[in-house]
This record gives sequence, C-alpha cells and structure tokens, in this order.
Amino acid sequence: MLIAKDLMQRGADNKTYCISINLAVLKFATSAGSLSLTNGSHCDSEDEVAYSEVCQMSNAVPVYDMNWMTASLKASMKLYTFEKAEMLLSKVLFLKAWFPSLCVAAFHAELDTVDREACPQSEQYARLLSVRKGLDSAVHGESHWRRDATDGA
Repeated sequence: MLIAKDLMQRGADNKTYCISINLAVLKFATSAGSLSLTNGSHCDSEDEVAYSEVCQMSNAVPVYDMNWMTASLKASMKLYTFEKAEMLLSKVLFLKAWFPSLCVAAFHAELDTVDREACPQSEQYARLLSVRKGLDSAVHGESHWRRDATDGA
C-alpha cells in the first residue's frame, strides 16, 4: 500500500487516481506433496475461481499478509490467494485519505458471489460492497454509505 501511495504522490499533477482490484480468487495447484510459499515452489496450474470456493472451507484458517494486505489459504495441494472484505475496505480508506478523488476498477466482480448453502455466513458481493463503502465514506468523518442505495449498486 505504501508503494501505491508513493507512486500516486509522484504523479501529483493528476487529478484522479484509479486502482484496479481483482475480485477473483487465484487458485494454484501442485502435485508435489505439500505446498509451501518458498521460492522455487513448483506450480502445476493456476485458475481464477469464485470466492465461494474459499468461504466454504470453514475448517481452514486464512493467513494474512499485512505487507501486501492480502489473504492466502492452503488446502490439500492447493494454495488460494484472495482479497478479504475487511482488507479491501482498509486499502480503499487508506488511499482515499491521501487521494480523495480515488476511483476503483473492480474486475471479475462476477466471481465475488457466494453459494448461500455452502457459505451461509457470507454476504453476496461483500467484497465489492466494501469497496463501495470505502469510496462512499467521508475522508475524515462519518460515513454516508447506505446499504440500500437507490442507484442499485
């Protein structure tokens, strides 16, 4: 996040800054015994999957990387990396405090859906709603975000 802030500050002549956020969950698979995050780990495949695939793993505990502000989850011979709603909100609020006219391009929003039966604890589009909440928040004050926004977003 600090790198993004520094890069944005260097372009001080610009009026609006846009960042992109991938709402897909990246799934890496290996056929070698256990997955590790060490350099040189062999990856057999990479895929973009829906958030439902990780939210239904209630017995697995995500690992949070506070430097990159992302989450990862190991399950069997798969490694998942993804954005948590809370971390997305923090990212947007952090950058918006420095750049109030921040815009966000969220892609793979269709993969933010959750299966209600598999993930009853998860809200539909929770991560996308967190981005909206951050963008709609006042920079230094009370949020004016409304859950029942009239524009349908």
